[in-house]
Amino acid sequence: MIAPSCRESDGPALCKPPTEIGSHQGAFLEGEGLERMHFTIPAGAFPPPPGTKLVPQATCGARSGVTLSVLGCVPVTEPHGPGAYACQVDVDSSSSGIIETPPRICVTTLGGRIADPDPSRHRGVTVVRGLWDGTGAWHDEPNSVTLSCDAAANDEGTEQFVQADGAITKCLRSFQISPQLFGDAFLACIRMVRADYCGDGHPHTYTGTEVGVATPQSPMTSSECKDGRCFEASWSRDGAVCVARPRWTGSGMDFAACRDQFTPSGALQCRADPRLSVVFSRSKQYVCGEPAPTACPGPDLDPVCRIR
Repeated sequence: MIAPSCRESDGPALCKPPTEIGSHQGAFLEGEGLERMHFTIPAGAFPPPPGTKLVPQATCGARSGVTLSVLGCVPVTEPHGPGAYACQVDVDSSSSGIIETPPRICVTTLGGRIADPDPSRHRGVTVVRGLWDGTGAWHDEPNSVTLSCDAAANDEGTEQFVQADGAITKCLRSFQISPQLFGDAFLACIRMVRADYCGDGHPHTYTGTEVGVATPQSPMTSSECKDGRCFEASWSRDGAVCVARPRWTGSGMDFAACRDQFTPSGALQCRADPRLSVVFSRSKQYVCGEPAPTACPGPDLDPVCRIR
């Protein structure tokens, strides 16, 4: 079994990002209210059938009080591969114990207030097999599933916002990054969404940061080379392979924790053979404490854009 861990769910506290930046990318891996959770299901019960009670396993040495009831599931078709289902769940009323209000999941706070009318019922989630450990690495643990907030899986009668979605969902739906779930590109995408440069599970980004994504099969286009963003980094399932610049600058927002693993490679900093890169990211330059992103410093180092 994977040892309990306290993987972070947001960027370093010393950086004060703007309240609203303009996009929905962020540091959640599973999603608001589901971070660091995974659930056990009976053998052969994937996807979990309606009525299944999902009880989270111990996280950070303690068991969460949230129990979920599965309402129904349908396959997620975007990645064209098995292993992902869009489900609706309710927070079981017994989760609250002596508390009158059940715990909330996939909740979005806007302007200091909860935006969702009822963030404990009919919540949309993506359900995938396996779990992500404290370093952000995926493990195919038997009978374990992970849930990621998924606004697109919600029904039309209950409001849910994409700001709460986890990187698992974003890579499946927004980026449609991998034709094979749990392949290198999909797992690299999750590292990329969270700006997990060191591959240690710690994010260096915030909700609202706009990121552009490319793969060798779907490279940058001419118009994308002129959209105000420029090359940030290339990625593998273990974190950043080469970095041109971090998308955020400021206290704790770069890859200082593993900088000694990177060496100069032309204008880039690399810690592995660039040919191992399977996902490429672009962004504007975000600065802690600044109200808006700024223009990218220096030339665009994207190999596609350099020859345009």
